[in-house]
Amino acid sequence: MAAYSPDRRAWAVAGQTRSFYSQLDRKLMWQALLVPLVYAVVVLLTLWIAAWRGLLPLAALGERIGQRQAGDARPVGQGENECIELQPITWALDAYAEREAALRQQEQRFFADAAHELRTPLAAIGAQAHVLSQERDPGRQAQALAQLQQSVQRGGDVLSKVLTLSRLDAQGAIGHAGHAPGRIDLGALLADGVAEHAPRALASGHNLGLVPGPAVSVSGECALLRTAVDNLIDNALRYTPSGSRIDVAWGVRGDEVWCAVEDDGPGVESADRARVFERFERGRLVHAEGQSGSGLGLAIAREIARQHGGSLRLTAAASGPGCRFVMTLPAA
Repeated sequence: MAAYSPDRRAWAVAGQTRSFYSQLDRKLMWQALLVPLVYAVVVLLTLWIAAWRGLLPLAALGERIGQRQAGDARPVGQGENECIELQPITWALDAYAEREAALRQQEQRFFADAAHELRTPLAAIGAQAHVLSQERDPGRQAQALAQLQQSVQRGGDVLSKVLTLSRLDAQGAIGHAGHAPGRIDLGALLADGVAEHAPRALASGHNLGLVPGPAVSVSGECALLRTAVDNLIDNALRYTPSGSRIDVAWGVRGDEVWCAVEDDGPGVESADRARVFERFERGRLVHAEGQSGSGLGLAIAREIARQHGGSLRLTAAASGPGCRFVMTLPAA
C-alpha cells in the first residue's frame, strides 16, 4: 500500500509479506468450513437422538408382537399408557387379532363337525362291510350291499360338500372367486338343473317342474351357481314327502334377478328359518328315504349367493304350507 502526503512532498509505502496473507487465507478457510461442519454434526446428532427416542415405543411394540404365540387374542396395546402415535396401529392389530381368533374358532368347529359327520358313515361302512363278508344268504347279501352303497354315497356326499364349503371359505377370505366370471343364461342353468334331477324326482314320486320365465343373464361362475341350484333342488327332494310339488322359477325385479325353488311340503317354522342355513343343521324333517342329509347344502348355496353379490332367503310358500327358497343376484 502506498500514498502521498497532503502536500505531495512525502511518499509513504506499507506492505505485508506473502506468508501473512497465506496464513490469513488458511485461517479464514478453516473458519468457513469448521463452523458449518460443527453445526451440521450437532444437528444430525440431535436428530438421531430424537429419532432413536421416538422409535423406542415402536421397537417395544415390535418386541411384544414378536413374543406373542399363534392364536393369542390378548390386546397388543397398553391402554392409556400407550404412545398416542401408536394407538391407531395397536387398535388395528387388536381388531385383527380378534377376527383371527374368531376365524380359528370357526375353523376348529367346522373341522370338528366335519370329522363327526364323516365318522358316522365310515363306521357304518366298516360295519356293513363286515356283515357283507360274513353273510351267506344271497338275499341278505344284496340287502347289505345296498346299505353299504348308501353309506358310501352318503360319505362321499358329505366329503364333497365339506371340500366345496372349504373352497368357498378360502375364496371369501381372499375376496374373489376362483375363476373369472362369465355371462350365464339363468333360464338355461335352471333348466339343466331340473333335467338332471328329473329321474330322481320320478323315482321318488315328486312332481318337479320348471316355470317359464324371461330371458335374463347373470354374471358369475357357472359351476358354483349350478352347485347352488342343485343344492336347493336336492333339499326340496330330500325334505318333502313323495307326491309333493316342486317348482323352479325365475324372474327380474328392478336391478336384480331372482330364482326360486318352491315346494308344498310340511314347511319350516318361522323361528327355524334362519337356523336352517347354519352348517351341519338338518332341521327337524327326515329324509324321504329314511336318511338325513349332510346339513351343508343350504350353507353352500347361501355362501355362493353372497360371493356373487346376492343373497338367499327362506320364506313361506305362496299358497299353503311349504318352503320357498329365493336366491337374488345382480343382473348382468
